[in-house]
Amino acid sequence: MPTDRSDRTDHPTEDDARALLARAAATIDVDDSAPMMLTGLPEPRHRRWPVLAAAAAVVLAIGGGLLVAQQLGGDDTVPAPTAESDGPSDVAGPPTDDVLPSLLGYTEEEAIELLQDRGNPISVHVAPDGCNAAGIVTGTRPAGGALAPPGEPVTITVVGEQQVVDCVGEPPWDRIWGVVRSAQGLDVAPAELDGIEVGSDVRDALVQMLAEEQSGRPRVMARWTYDDARCGGHVPGFDRLEIWVGDSAQECPSTSVFLHFGDDGRLIAVETGEITERQLGAGLNRLSSATQFIAWARGDGPAPDFADRVRVMFLGGGAFGHTGWTDRPEDRTSYAGCSGLGFPDCALDPVALLVRHVVPVAPAAGRSQCADGGQVPQRFADASADVVRLESSSSAHCQQWAVELWIDEEGEIYGVNQAGSH
Repeated sequence: MPTDRSDRTDHPTEDDARALLARAAATIDVDDSAPMMLTGLPEPRHRRWPVLAAAAAVVLAIGGGLLVAQQLGGDDTVPAPTAESDGPSDVAGPPTDDVLPSLLGYTEEEAIELLQDRGNPISVHVAPDGCNAAGIVTGTRPAGGALAPPGEPVTITVVGEQQVVDCVGEPPWDRIWGVVRSAQGLDVAPAELDGIEVGSDVRDALVQMLAEEQSGRPRVMARWTYDDARCGGHVPGFDRLEIWVGDSAQECPSTSVFLHFGDDGRLIAVETGEITERQLGAGLNRLSSATQFIAWARGDGPAPDFADRVRVMFLGGGAFGHTGWTDRPEDRTSYAGCSGLGFPDCALDPVALLVRHVVPVAPAAGRSQCADGGQVPQRFADASADVVRLESSSSAHCQQWAVELWIDEEGEIYGVNQAGSH
């Protein structure tokens, strides 16, 4: 069996790969019958944000739940550390030949040939999907990028044939796989994908806006979620630095966009969809302000961006010791609702809640599902898109309290409500 892979095209640069993915996204037809009004975000504009369009081009949700990722080529990385190294690193990486490459988009035959050349025993897992492209590899175990030296078994997951009635509403898999294969250096880009460019600064700008997970991988996710009541989905949230974009009125199932970046800064993208710069920007702004609010409340950072005058609510209403408004929102002592006790001793104080409860707190979109925030004034009830709740990051440890923030799309906090009375 031949081992020479010289007939394949060279791997494109990251910009080339992202441009190809963006072009693919432009060819995806969206079902007009599926409403795409987004809760938690402003009305969409008609232009795409290029990197999100790029991510939208790669969808790999096989069998209703398997997500697999494509790591795109290129040498650009996240911004380099400012400190200069005094010499070469003492930490040696694994041998390049021992790292399993991404086989996403390969045909079963191509993947088997490559693994045989590497000396890896092979198992094939078939995932039937009558609307997808039979014979395409959608994932491996271990995943691409993991160590798999010669002799290490590798399982590939391959799309299998399946009889279906129709595939209305399915992604255009032929176009998607065409772009994935071109990004892998297996095929040339489909001719109809010309015309869209991706700015090289977008990825770095996104990375700089995000904190890092413990793994060191900056990550952002934007998703149109299932409606909780009708679809049995979960509550939208900002879990693990993910931006959730929920649509409470959308029919099921919904489409999604996921973006995250690997350790070397290269883009990894899964699932299809489309989201605009304005939409993602609003989510990022709200997440950033909410995260900063937590640090500020606990005395660990500067104040977030507040409106000149902020509405202060206690279970949706007023309190005997507070006017219901603060003209000094940057002052942590201006939120106490007690006539005698002040910050941080007053039990009616949404800011003091975060001081008294020293537990990990995660921002999440929408009003609290754990604590009763009461009936807020109509203006705030009508602005459900702006609500971000702050409560324990562990859903298994509901503590019957939360802080609800109203944050506009620019990240300005204009309302604060205490949910629960602890």
